[in-house]
Amino acid sequence: MICLFISCTQYQRVSYSDSSQQGNVEYQAKIEKYKAANKRILYNAYLAYIESADLTDKAGKVTEESIWNFKQQFEPGAKIVNDIQLYPPEKKETIDASFYADLVATFMPRKGVVTKFDKPDINTFFGGTGDQFLPRVDDADENDEIFFYTYETIKKNFNILNKNNQVLYYEEPIEYPIVITFRISIKNQSAEIVSILPQKN
Repeated sequence: MICLFISCTQYQRVSYSDSSQQGNVEYQAKIEKYKAANKRILYNAYLAYIESADLTDKAGKVTEESIWNFKQQFEPGAKIVNDIQLYPPEKKETIDASFYADLVATFMPRKGVVTKFDKPDINTFFGGTGDQFLPRVDDADENDEIFFYTYETIKKNFNILNKNNQVLYYEEPIEYPIVITFRISIKNQSAEIVSILPQKN
């Protein structure tokens, strides 16, 4: 898990559901600030993922550190779409995120996954009123609050493994419409990816 907020200060629960405070301007301002902080954590998590999605370091090579950085974006057991083996995008096969990283390290060590994402600004990344950023108590930890957020995007890959695990390169990318689900911990001021799945038709 990676801390993605400006600072991991001591956790304090915000009473965001206090109906008696709905007309209180100061209270409402606090809630809006709370939502904005949650958005920043989530947006930074998305940027961290797309920056690590090729599984390479700054020199463009796959290393133990770059593999570790990729794996740290996910919660244990997270499933992601298999977009590096020669399957049609519509097949929608998913594999464990850790196994995905190991495949890249083994068979794509020179350049990793040559991929491209849209990089929206923070305002276009989110929609709605922001009420989805008001969390609920975590069943596994009553001292924490969590929320989930999904984001749809297109992942564009320029290389892939054939059936013999040889790397094939393309001038035009293979496009994978995906939906990324994030799990955000308010106590830890951090976010992890729960899954990256194909979008539903």
